[in-house]
Amino acid sequence: MNEYTNNTIIMILTKHLYRLDEIRSAFLYSLKNRSCKEAIFWLHELEESCYGSESRRLLLLAWMMFIGLKRIAWLAEWSMLSTTKEGRLQLCWQLVQCSENDSSIWWVLMNGVVNMKTGYSKLIDTWNMVCHLDDEHFWKLYKKVSKNLKHCVEALQQDMRSYTIFAKCICHCISSIKFPRSSWKALSTGEPVELQLWLTEWDSLSLRKGRVFEIPNECLLGMTWRGAGGNTMSEIYSILPTLKLSPYWKRILQTYIDTDGEWLSDESQEEFYDKYFGVIEDIPDEWSLKDQQKSHGVGIDLSKPESAILTIWWSNWICQEHMWIWGKSATMVYEWCKQQRTDTDASMIDRLSKLYKERLPREKIVDKKKDFILIP
Repeated sequence: MNEYTNNTIIMILTKHLYRLDEIRSAFLYSLKNRSCKEAIFWLHELEESCYGSESRRLLLLAWMMFIGLKRIAWLAEWSMLSTTKEGRLQLCWQLVQCSENDSSIWWVLMNGVVNMKTGYSKLIDTWNMVCHLDDEHFWKLYKKVSKNLKHCVEALQQDMRSYTIFAKCICHCISSIKFPRSSWKALSTGEPVELQLWLTEWDSLSLRKGRVFEIPNECLLGMTWRGAGGNTMSEIYSILPTLKLSPYWKRILQTYIDTDGEWLSDESQEEFYDKYFGVIEDIPDEWSLKDQQKSHGVGIDLSKPESAILTIWWSNWICQEHMWIWGKSATMVYEWCKQQRTDTDASMIDRLSKLYKERLPREKIVDKKKDFILIP
């Protein structure tokens, strides 16, 4: 849930007062670049902010975007471990340690949302034929796969009920192509000493000092409100409206505000800040500009030509390997992206950047402009 105030989107804040849209983006960006400590930190921030289901989904999405068919075995780990906070942190560690890269599954899933004019592959053609099928007919069709894949298909059907379109796309891909035997090799499951040390350190810090990392400016473009040019600094100076939207802070505030969202008294307001922000320097509007800009600031300048913006977005987000769609040709897929700028209903950047969202079955989006639904 977001609110609009004076042409500014007030986004839900996390425990340490980062914006939810930027936490999502920072996590995916850190994982793409295999920045281990940062990726763990952003996922931990989601967990501490009552967003365990969101971190579970982002782990799956990160795997599809940046590793995918190179390590199918990770899906079994996700199925077993992703239901607990500890398991999700372990899964994150596994992904950042994985050196393989492939985004073929993501490109297949995106097809239909963007109009592909070049580079069609058999994998995409056949996906177009089956993705509109209802659940019963789809899974019945894929029960005919070879015996060594049957257990994997059954697991996708049972374990990913909340992620149906993802499960179907993965099932289609693994059933339609030959991929390396190494893809079935399990990722390391040992928990590193560093992981627990980091968590212990972060949990001991005050609210201001607990904002260990700054949101990378590179991850904003096309993925966040600031990436679309929005300015979020006003949230820092009027913190209560944003805290009331936060699952973490909402529960705490129930003791201090009335049903209209106002402070019960001046004493209640003072007690709240004393207890959760400590000293005066920890109150957001008293932070240094450097501290404030870890999570808030002026949006990205979009006055550059769209081709230049696309180049920046491309280098920030697109995995350079997508063997089962484009081969190893970055040129082909980049040229395709530039062709999409002829579309009139939306910017190519905006359309390609809907990375947190799950496409509706085709029969539900006929003649509709919205191709995605946002999963809470």
